[in-house]
Amino acid sequence: MATANDREGNVLNPPGTTQQAEIKPEEIVASYHSLTQKGVTLASGIGVVPAGSVLYRVSGQKKYTNVASGNGVVRGFLRDAVDATSKDKLGNIVLSGVLKFSKLKSENGTAPLAGGTTPTITTTLSDLNARYDAERDVFIF
Repeated sequence: MATANDREGNVLNPPGTTQQAEIKPEEIVASYHSLTQKGVTLASGIGVVPAGSVLYRVSGQKKYTNVASGNGVVRGFLRDAVDATSKDKLGNIVLSGVLKFSKLKSENGTAPLAGGTTPTITTTLSDLNARYDAERDVFIF
């Protein structure tokens, strides 16, 4: 008698599909309404930068980092995780839009912005001319 495993080879999947579930990366965007993003270069040596990390522009260069240096003005948030350990890497920075506040990370990407200190949140809000909606847990800028 044939078992289910014997018939498994007879299944034809449409091209580009599998029977295994895909794990999607964590999404920081809460709404696509008025979303503005652009491709940027992340400076080498900053390591693995998680999605939602605060990004600063490196003074005198067209590169971004997750560590405040020089003027320390927040420019936006990294859309997807990037590994910039050994060389410069490309990534997307969200310049304006509606983001999930609980998914945003503070400087160095180590701690959630939501659990950060009041000065950190206030500075980020001020730098981006943003507001925080606690009821919906969204960051609007």
